[in-house]
Amino acid sequence: MRRLPLALALFALWSAAFVGRWTIVGSDGQAHPSLADDAMISMRYAWNLAHGDGLVYNRGERVEGYSNLLWTLVMALLVALFGREGGVLAVQAAGLLACLATAALLPRLVARLRPPGPAAAPAAVVLLLAWYPFAHWALLGMETGLLALLVTGAATLVLAPAAGGRPGARTGACLGLLLAAAVLTRADGVVVVAVLLGLFLAARPRAIGAILAAAGPLGAGLAHTVFRVVYYGDAIPNTARLKLQGIPLQARLPSGVQYVAPFL
Repeated sequence: MRRLPLALALFALWSAAFVGRWTIVGSDGQAHPSLADDAMISMRYAWNLAHGDGLVYNRGERVEGYSNLLWTLVMALLVALFGREGGVLAVQAAGLLACLATAALLPRLVARLRPPGPAAAPAAVVLLLAWYPFAHWALLGMETGLLALLVTGAATLVLAPAAGGRPGARTGACLGLLLAAAVLTRADGVVVVAVLLGLFLAARPRAIGAILAAAGPLGAGLAHTVFRVVYYGDAIPNTARLKLQGIPLQARLPSGVQYVAPFL
């Protein structure tokens, strides 16, 4: 796709303008960078972790109030490197890089389709970069960009034609790492992970490839659950309890349909 660099450059310019407008004027009269509310919750956990107080919202209180462990750890690293406001800008820059990397990877994914069609790759890139919610949440500090990048990379591996036979250990290991990272980025990412893993296993990979691909997300999910129990004393995050506990399934399903239907 010859015009891909131009599309990425235009998106980067638009993103810079977007981030520049998303500021808050403080009591000091100065403009300060800011993130979305949920991202700021994760940022507080990251700040406390980077300053030695643990992965907590309030010092001394162990409650899991985030839903994006891997992204929160990335935030902690950026805060430790760049400080308070610099860390916010670094998180937004990381979201931008994830968006650009996802768009750059899309043509390779589209090439796996049968038949791809000459306009498929440009259309995919334009549709992704022009989809406002994707850019909005990624640039405001959510894990949207990272999860999209991991899922796109995993899908590219799943749809890659096997050279000289069935997918082997290397493909399985790479896929397992990507799926493990996706599960740790968002717990509910397991839905997409399960679909991709199922498609990969349906391709009848070699035994070692299948084992490595499945071991990644399963091991990550198990390790994360053990960490929750040991560190927070609960296998279920507080975010899930607040949104699901005491609400019957017959009430949750219509709500989910009402949310998804306009998107579809």
